[in-house]
Amino acid sequence: EGYPDLVVHLGNEKLIVELKAISGELGASEEQQLRNYMTILNVKRGLLINFQQPGRKQGKTTLDIREVTL
Repeated sequence: EGYPDLVVHLGNEKLIVELKAISGELGASEEQQLRNYMTILNVKRGLLINFQQPGRKQGKTTLDIREVTL
């Protein structure tokens, strides 16, 4: 299925960071992808970060961050 974007080691714990750059809101499929990585790698915490791309008339990228736990 692929690989997580980042695995951050915090002492004895790990954190998976999944980066996106999609125009819409983060949905269930993006969160499920992160949960799958977390389950496979036995990681309890993850961050899903979307650098939401602006439309043609907007000039600003919006940052959306979600914490996911198992």
